Amino acid sequence: FTAHPRVRERYARQFKYVLVDEFQDTNTIQMVMIDALASRHRNLFVVGDDDQAIYGWRGATIENILQFEKVYRGTVTIRLEENYRSTNNILEAANKLIANNVGRKGKNLWSKKGKGEIAALYSANDEIDEANAVRETIIGLIRSGYRRDEIAILYRTHAQSRALENALRRGGLPYQIIGGVRFYERKEIKDLLGYLKLVNNPDDDVSFRRIVNVPRRGIGQVSVERIEGAAGGRSLLDTVMDATTGVSRENKKVKDFGELLASLRLMAGSKTAHEVLEAVIDRTKYRDYLLDDPKTAQVRLENIEELLVETQRFVSTAADRSCAFFLEEIALLSGIDFLKSEETVALMTLHNSKGLEFRAVLITGLEEGLLPHYSSFDDNEELEEERRLFYVGMTRAMERLFLFTASNRMRFGNRTGNEPSRFCCEIPGHLVKVVNMMDGAVSAADLLRDMGSPVRKARAGERTVAGRRFRVGASVVHPSFGRGTIRDVEGSGQEMKVTVAFPGKGTKKFLANYAPFTFET
Repeated sequence: FTAHPRVRERYARQFKYVLVDEFQDTNTIQMVMIDALASRHRNLFVVGDDDQAIYGWRGATIENILQFEKVYRGTVTIRLEENYRSTNNILEAANKLIANNVGRKGKNLWSKKGKGEIAALYSANDEIDEANAVRETIIGLIRSGYRRDEIAILYRTHAQSRALENALRRGGLPYQIIGGVRFYERKEIKDLLGYLKLVNNPDDDVSFRRIVNVPRRGIGQVSVERIEGAAGGRSLLDTVMDATTGVSRENKKVKDFGELLASLRLMAGSKTAHEVLEAVIDRTKYRDYLLDDPKTAQVRLENIEELLVETQRFVSTAADRSCAFFLEEIALLSGIDFLKSEETVALMTLHNSKGLEFRAVLITGLEEGLLPHYSSFDDNEELEEERRLFYVGMTRAMERLFLFTASNRMRFGNRTGNEPSRFCCEIPGHLVKVVNMMDGAVSAADLLRDMGSPVRKARAGERTVAGRRFRVGASVVHPSFGRGTIRDVEGSGQEMKVTVAFPGKGTKKFLANYAPFTFET
């Protein structure tokens, strides 16, 4: 259209009226096309909600809707403020929250459905207590007449589903992941469990085939076929580990793989499941492998950290802390088959909840660093998008809204203290009931105290000072590797990678937004 005015004119004449839905999610190129199509007749009709603009991370620009009247003079704006989904207490809470955003046109949702129940905010000790509280809340809802398919659990990141899935399974509650995959069925989790299974059972040829070239180590299908041909009834791993077989003598990569598994198997005889998993990730450079695809790296890195958290939880409570017993527990959890049940609780990210509705909604992980996500702390536009994301989650609820926050959460192998999300404190006290689950915990008033104090802002800022955070030569402290020095910074924005040298531990590469270390001053 821009390079060929005659083509643009032809289509502009053809379409007398141009209608655009979900206008808040349009990007710059789409806006150029829309403008070209409407350039002749100037009959452009758009429908959108600036308070639900949550896709800036994939190129959508909220400015298209905010600047519409300025670009198209004579625009008539109609505000659709009557809500047909939610009760007024839910809507008032959402209205008060989103009013804190500067970049919006402004509206006030209301409903004819009556006041309804106020939101409930559960304050838990950790992610396990949070997940158990979610499960018990759902059981209570079901007892009061709610169907499972009328209930949804929402979270900011995919990795949060791990503890929730475990709690639901233990409670016998069928569930379905919407727009995603169950935790133990995700590729990176199956890869790492494949290593543990092969370490535990050298006869597991299925796991051998899965991980023999993951991460890529130059052992292709032809090499695997040669191993199979040399097996002669033995397992594939035994064949590789047998120094007398031709395939190991002739192919150094196959030999190295066999030696890797041999060392891991030796380690598994005396070490815990958590230590063996850490060794698998470290020796295979699995994190570097995930960083090869920046589009999926963040989510997958979070998932493997959650698997490490699960092994850490296991070894802290189990009588037998070995890989064998950990795999047995995982098999019991992931083996529960709910597929025959059509009535399931829905689990999904807040992003995937857009456009859906449920009688009861439970939003988890309402802590500084999760929601809002810490990558948004030093960018006001990203912070406002995080608030819109929470607003979208709240307005999925028709009758009941439950919010959950944990005072500490296992992240990157360390248990870290968390502050309640500033968003919780933007909901007026008369619209939320605090249920305190922590022994000797702060009062409800303290929990919802003003989040704007200088101390609180300083603590958030310490994690996101860009000039100090990613400077070559800066000293950092990692929860597992100890002190290190930044050696290289590459890329920018969401795809920035940081290389850190740790004395005695080697060089590690991290996705900057998810670098699990603190800075030495």
